[in-house]
Amino acid sequence: MAANVKIIMGRAGVGKTEYMLERIRENEAAGKRSVFIVSDRANFESEKRLSSVLGCGIINTFVVSFTSLARRALSESGNSRTFLSMQGRQMLLRRTITENEKRLGAFSRIAHMQGFTDECDELILKCKRFGMEPAMLASAAENAALPAQLRSKLRDFALIYEKTAEAAENKYIDDEDIVNSLIDTLPLSAYRDCDYFIDTPETLNEQSVRIIEMLFNTVRNVTVSFRGDTEEVCRDRRNFAPDTELYLRLRDIAREAGCNIEFIPLSGNKRTEEPALRHLEKELFAHPYRIFSGDASSSIHLHIAPSRASEADACAENILSAVRSGLRFRDVGVIVGDAETYLPLLRRSFEDHNIPYFADAKRSLLSHPVSELMLSALACCSDNFRTDSFIRAIKTGLFAISPEKLELLENHLLKYGLSGSGITESFSQDELPEGIEEARETAAAPLLHLKAALYGTKDGQKAKVTASERVRALYDFLVEIDLPGTLEREYDEYILRGEFDAARESAQIFDTVCELLDQLHMILGDDSMGIERFSSVLSEGLRAYSIGIIPTTLDQVIIGSIDDASLTDKKYLFVLGMNEGLIPKVKSDNAVINDNELARLKAAGLPVWQSTDRMNRAENLRVYTAFSHCTERLYLSYCNDGSGDSGSVSPLFERVRRIFPTCKLTDGLVDPVRGSTERARFCELASAVRSGIDRGGIDEGAAEAYSYFAAKEEYSGILDAVGRACFDGNISGELTREEAAELYGRHLIGTPTRLETFNKCPYRYFLEFGLKIAPREEYEEKATDRGSFIHEALERFITALTDKKTDFAAVTDDDITEILSGMLREMAETHNKGIYLSSARMRAELTRLIELISTACRELVRQIAAGSFRPVGTEVSFGREGDILPALEIEASGATFRVCGIVDRLDAYKAPEGTDYIRIVDYKSSETKFDFTELASGIRLQLPLYAAAMEASLNAENYLRGNSPETAGFYYQRIGAVDADPGTLSEDDEKKLRSSIVSAFKLNGLTLSDEQVLHSIDREGSGFSSVVSSLRFLKDGTVTGNLASRDEMRYAKAFAKRTAAKTLDAIMQGRIEISPCRHDNEIACKYCNFQSVCAFDATSGDRYRHLRAVKADSFFNRDR
Repeated sequence: MAANVKIIMGRAGVGKTEYMLERIRENEAAGKRSVFIVSDRANFESEKRLSSVLGCGIINTFVVSFTSLARRALSESGNSRTFLSMQGRQMLLRRTITENEKRLGAFSRIAHMQGFTDECDELILKCKRFGMEPAMLASAAENAALPAQLRSKLRDFALIYEKTAEAAENKYIDDEDIVNSLIDTLPLSAYRDCDYFIDTPETLNEQSVRIIEMLFNTVRNVTVSFRGDTEEVCRDRRNFAPDTELYLRLRDIAREAGCNIEFIPLSGNKRTEEPALRHLEKELFAHPYRIFSGDASSSIHLHIAPSRASEADACAENILSAVRSGLRFRDVGVIVGDAETYLPLLRRSFEDHNIPYFADAKRSLLSHPVSELMLSALACCSDNFRTDSFIRAIKTGLFAISPEKLELLENHLLKYGLSGSGITESFSQDELPEGIEEARETAAAPLLHLKAALYGTKDGQKAKVTASERVRALYDFLVEIDLPGTLEREYDEYILRGEFDAARESAQIFDTVCELLDQLHMILGDDSMGIERFSSVLSEGLRAYSIGIIPTTLDQVIIGSIDDASLTDKKYLFVLGMNEGLIPKVKSDNAVINDNELARLKAAGLPVWQSTDRMNRAENLRVYTAFSHCTERLYLSYCNDGSGDSGSVSPLFERVRRIFPTCKLTDGLVDPVRGSTERARFCELASAVRSGIDRGGIDEGAAEAYSYFAAKEEYSGILDAVGRACFDGNISGELTREEAAELYGRHLIGTPTRLETFNKCPYRYFLEFGLKIAPREEYEEKATDRGSFIHEALERFITALTDKKTDFAAVTDDDITEILSGMLREMAETHNKGIYLSSARMRAELTRLIELISTACRELVRQIAAGSFRPVGTEVSFGREGDILPALEIEASGATFRVCGIVDRLDAYKAPEGTDYIRIVDYKSSETKFDFTELASGIRLQLPLYAAAMEASLNAENYLRGNSPETAGFYYQRIGAVDADPGTLSEDDEKKLRSSIVSAFKLNGLTLSDEQVLHSIDREGSGFSSVVSSLRFLKDGTVTGNLASRDEMRYAKAFAKRTAAKTLDAIMQGRIEISPCRHDNEIACKYCNFQSVCAFDATSGDRYRHLRAVKADSFFNRDR
């Protein structure tokens, strides 16, 4: 039986859908049954429109998509297979890929990557729609005419497709199979005796063409609509090419079937009376286009925004303006070019403006904490409770642990590096925070139960566990931690806060998870599967599932995308994101099978799907259709933030501007005094202030709004916060002297580093030593920990030699090795809770560290042996409670700062005439040079203050049992890595390496310019010194380098004490300004832990305090 076929063609707005609805109304009146086929997402809107036309209930008409029609017909046929959801299909596909990964060739390197399952799933769907079987792909893979890379891809994909089909055969059926089955089931169903109306040209594909072909041969009447222009002269005919091609193909099929074909052309825009919008429908894609001669300012509004946030705000403000003029929210539609970017901004802005809205977008289940909980729980069980896996699980917030206890538990785990039994068994550490053991038990107990079930461990015995049993174990775990109750309480909290969309989303979570687990149970069954593969399949399902909500009220703004069927005719249509590549959306040719390969497959005789180029051309038709839904006012906007991040303007935006020279064109921020609510006005004020700062001036409207809010007491605090945020949070202020005294006290104690910290940045000093903010302790080897290990090793090594009164000149490399070998291993066991022995990576780091320390010890011995100075103390502590040597006291502003510290190495030399000289050596793990600029600015006070402290305290305690000591020099010594092994080098290279080692370990600092001292430092006294950097002995007997006379050496120490006093005075004055310094390429913020607190940002206009360069001559006033 051949059907009567009606083909309706016309441009947007001519009444194609209305024609069909009228015919359906006639059928309803006559008691005839109709099937109205629309897209999946248009069911609800189409039923509403049909009810409106009928004026009563729908009795004899089925409003369906091809998929829902196929399900109805299949249910009548007695289908026995289990339905496989899209998510279930992707989990089955992930399982297939994982099982066959080793057999893959071209895809072997990407098969495990996220997104590969999606690509394969999309390919299989296309193959099913085009009737392409795995055998056809396998046969094409043997076609020698095709490139080797393409053949390898086809071979891999044929394997994946075939194995997936085999796994589903006679057991599962998915949506694509159901739709394909419609060809067989519909002729045998009750739906055979219906008239068919197909009004979804944008979703027609090869699969639906085959179904329509079946309808042509099965039912009485078929009506199909297409977008197109039937006029002989049509300047935008190319835009309708996708529909035209489908029309011609279906017309030919109908002719071959012997159908009676009636072509019904429709014309005349019935959707809008606005001349500008009618002109836009005709000219948007016309070549050449015609310029609109009338006034378009009331119908077309173009807006250029400086940011996406302000673009969203401008949209909200324009909607409110229209609503105040009598428009209903339900008459407004919003289209976005990039939903992921714009939806959060629109939600914030619409909520600020009290605009009711419905965003027809779904959120991936993978982004919900319950997904993270399941995946991290599985990881925790498989990796024996590694710290990071356990923390990931508890930080989901889905265990019955308070946020405060959760934070304490996390801090404890990180501080002690606990994992494995350190987590599963009771804590053994002393002084546990209150409630932390209970928190550990709350999380660890259900996870241990889960692990036992996953691995089949019962009464200490292991048994084989099937995948379905693991699904059950995961479900039992979720029930044990009371996930349903937690989600129910979360739902109630959302309702109380008025966050109804979030509440409805929360209400769906557990049911969605149960559906996923049901599908997983069905797919995996009794298979034996490792935890890693099980997690991989689960992750694929979580990523595939999404959570959506339905509109909660009729009067609300609808937000959607270009191809969103829920955006039917709207009086006002706002299109945001008119940037190039977003509207029209440009698809990239980066699929697994690219366009060039598709063309080769088509040439080889295979049915292929649309190329990227064809899809991009079809995108113009989607844009045309979407814009044509506007009946009164069209608003287009794009973001031009000046950075290039947002992309350039869409050519379509510029085209509209050229077609309508009289349209309304605005740019910049919305006037902050126009907000419809105080909350909205305040939010817009904050944005306007920030923008004004960037432009260098605040406009009058923003200034007026600021004055308005400044006069309201309830806004004073938040207005101050806006000021701080707009100026990057930087505070320029100070404490009172009383507050400073209360905060710091009047008797301070600390190392010179504390004073240096203030001079680098007063705000950092305030946070670190005033508020005593400190970073969280973690079980890791930080640079400071590594430095402590090196310091201790060198201290113990030197002490071992001095205790035995060893002659440094007689120490051999073997002696050094013997001393270090046992000592360093013993240190590794106790240092930082044994971290150097905790893993293979840390043991390798220990090996490198031992090599470095060995090299350093050899150099220290060589340097000491090269002169007359000998160590008299290592790690010499002074100024602290219990120390023999007293502190160096600094006084200012009625306060005292007791300078304490630890001198890494104190060397001494007694001259023949009886003078006692001392030398201060401070070890550094990174290169540090003595710099007069840094000394003058107070950011390098350590060495001269240590020297002053040692002179005073050694004299007071008669430490050297002689005369008052005199400083011969103070130095930094870098203990740095050596990158080559001398045993692998040639003789010449070894000499170069030896020279570089000598140079790297040289002392760097200030030396007393005294001939006897200089030769006691380096007896060789020829050429460049091998002990002190920059020191050079010339042939005429003079010595050059970083030298100071006795008076200058005394001046340097006195200067450091005066600077320390000035620093103390500034501290007690209460200075806390954010003022980090910069010297050469070094900035004070580099290793600061508080950058997130101060929000200092040099890229946003904040400025460093540059230090004035000072050389030795100017520091010592030598030029005077």
